[in-house]
Amino acid sequence: MSKLPKRLRSARHAAACVIALFCIGGEARADGLLHISDCRIVDDRGPVKAIGVNFVNGFWKFSRDGDRGAYLPYLDALAAAKVPFIRMAFGPWARYQPGTPAPQIGDFVAHRKRYFDRLGIFLADLRARHIGAVVDVFWNVDPYSVFFGEPPSASRNPASRTSAFLDAVLREFGRRFGSDPTIWLVEFTNEGNLQIDFPRARHSRAGLVALNRRLAATLRAAGDRHLFDSGNALPRPAAEHLFEHAGWTPDGHADFLRALAAETAPGIAVASIHVYPEKPAARPWDRGTIFDALPMIVRRSRQACRPVFLGEFGFSGQTPERKSIQQVADSGVQMAAIWGFGRPPSDRYAFGPDRRGMALLAILERHPPN
Repeated sequence: MSKLPKRLRSARHAAACVIALFCIGGEARADGLLHISDCRIVDDRGPVKAIGVNFVNGFWKFSRDGDRGAYLPYLDALAAAKVPFIRMAFGPWARYQPGTPAPQIGDFVAHRKRYFDRLGIFLADLRARHIGAVVDVFWNVDPYSVFFGEPPSASRNPASRTSAFLDAVLREFGRRFGSDPTIWLVEFTNEGNLQIDFPRARHSRAGLVALNRRLAATLRAAGDRHLFDSGNALPRPAAEHLFEHAGWTPDGHADFLRALAAETAPGIAVASIHVYPEKPAARPWDRGTIFDALPMIVRRSRQACRPVFLGEFGFSGQTPERKSIQQVADSGVQMAAIWGFGRPPSDRYAFGPDRRGMALLAILERHPPN
């Protein structure tokens, strides 16, 4: 995949500046990729500050049926609203069902080249509209172990068939897209930290960290030059106690901060969190919604020189959208992506290029991060 021409990089940057970039400072670098400078995410013009959307269904559907016409109106709506980036998934979504291989995984294994070719088309359509992408490569690795007839731990075992396939995907991803500036961040799994340490969990914290460290090393060795983010949700309210085998006792403030740092693997430059404002914070040291804790989370992560990506946040109609978006903008989070664009109506956070959806996107445009 060739680099963006300088003209398109500048156009992308100019469009993002309208709503999402505070164009000062930072280390100059002309490759068009995001990188870390002074513990902040920067591009070749300065610190990045962007609010985008999660648009996972667009590529999921296109990867199966090849119908560009289904997703292009959505991309056009995002371009019209000057949305600077989307968060998307490359590998198919599938449930973990022991003993029952998911047909979506079988299709991906059998037709991997088709998926990569269509990813190239999808990224080109984003690039033509000056929209970047945060790409989650696998979303969930456990269904792959079911397909290959191995235990969930196989994703961490370099000698397993599961790992051999995951590694082959990453090597091809790095070869084809490793320097593509359309891609802003890369992550490997979605909310893997919600699948660890509780009774009968398939993974432990150490296992999750080892998995992400191995996947990151594999992709980096394949020549990928992007920043990696963890893909994690906010730690569970009892994450540290579960890690210490102390049950579901709610974590205190210090416990939470330990879990937040410990669940992100070395080699992952950006800490991801997912929050939903109408859900109670469920933490004894919080008041109001979890958004009220965002400035503290950002501040502590920055002290560890790890910027925060708010990978998901959403509204079901019960939360004042304008106020909550302003909280995100004021929190110090550099990048955030609202959940639900193009999702089916069964998703309570769904919105699309309809009247409400465009109004919501207009709110994003008027509330860039500070």
